[in-house]
Amino acid sequence: MKCINCSYYRQHPIYEFMGYCEKKGSAVFPEDSCRDAISTVKEETEKLFENYGWAYCIECGSVLFDRSELDKHISLGHSLTQKFLEDEVATYESPGGD
Repeated sequence: MKCINCSYYRQHPIYEFMGYCEKKGSAVFPEDSCRDAISTVKEETEKLFENYGWAYCIECGSVLFDRSELDKHISLGHSLTQKFLEDEVATYESPGGD
């Protein structure tokens, strides 16, 4: 299973080509795979959507607010999440808004 489809995977909010594995405790690429991967269960995604009112599609890079959009992305097999990697140094990498 690819990292992008794993429950341990956390998408980087700025650099879409990489993420973080909570199991390994290190940076990973979405196309990487490992034997510790755990599939994100459809019911878990739906429950989180009901609680938070939104989901993020890692494949499309879009935020979903409508239940029909969520169902469409689930049917396409896309990886959905509400959890992101917290980038503590992002403010230093972002240009100032003078």
